[in-house]
Amino acid sequence: MNNKTARMNIVIFVAIFIIGMAGCGNNKRENKDLETFNNTNSLKKETEKNIVEKKDLPQDSYGTIKNGIYTATQGALQMTVPDTWNVSKEDATILVAGKEDSKDCVIIHVTEKDQKFKNYKQKDFEEAYNKLFDNLEFEEFKQTKVGNLEAIYMKYTCSKDSMDIVEYQYMLNGENTYLISFTDVSGELEKEIEKCMDSIVICK
Repeated sequence: MNNKTARMNIVIFVAIFIIGMAGCGNNKRENKDLETFNNTNSLKKETEKNIVEKKDLPQDSYGTIKNGIYTATQGALQMTVPDTWNVSKEDATILVAGKEDSKDCVIIHVTEKDQKFKNYKQKDFEEAYNKLFDNLEFEEFKQTKVGNLEAIYMKYTCSKDSMDIVEYQYMLNGENTYLISFTDVSGELEKEIEKCMDSIVICK
């Protein structure tokens, strides 16, 4: 793989992440019960389950949460989220997660299919991320699957603007490449991640 091209693709994803962090924690939200979310999202271990369900979604659903389901911009992906999560007023690709004034957030971005997806290694991300973050340390990196789609999962810690972050990132490769980044500052977000990822439906 051309390393320069790989780094450029990764930097695009990182830039989206950095822009997204600026929107985290700006929304006020009510403290609602998570019981519905917890009860309706049993975690299935069917790693090969089909998560691709083509849907022609109405445009007014893009970047909104309706009936507990978040629809990503362009109607490309849907994910069930807890009642306390809101869409950022600054950017509809960002979900503000957790309690009031939390910096926890989830960034979802969809790009054209990345043909170099299978060739990415941890070092490709380390080279790009080291230029943007302080104290970067990768804890996990693996090629895996989310449902029946090829995926990359990574977990790393870093610092940005005097803020310590634990980042959980999933890149899914289908007809498009889907990036889901969970930014955990409070230490409370991790317990919701598996439920969210188990609920994902790829719409286009």
